Amino acid sequence: MVGSVLRIAAAALALTGLLAVGQLQAQEAAFKQMKLTEAQIENYLKAQGELNKQFEKIEQAGEQPDKTLVQGLEAIAKKYGFSSYDELDAIMSNISFVL
Repeated sequence: MVGSVLRIAAAALALTGLLAVGQLQAQEAAFKQMKLTEAQIENYLKAQGELNKQFEKIEQAGEQPDKTLVQGLEAIAKKYGFSSYDELDAIMSNISFVL
């Protein structure tokens, strides 16, 4: 009886460990550290004011923001020299990682 309980407890701990490892691997896959150029950092800083205003509008719109609000992020990214909002988002993630 005690042996069964210990085996169940050991299996639960092993499963918890596997889940934690899986979560870490998923986070690493989602975040890719990259070397930032001075221009990328400067352009990100220039875009900050407009980005913050757009993020605020999106947040105020609730769970279903208008597509034009989300498309505004793409326009801001391109205005400041990024190929897309995805590129800008990756740069923001790397800056946040360093800070």
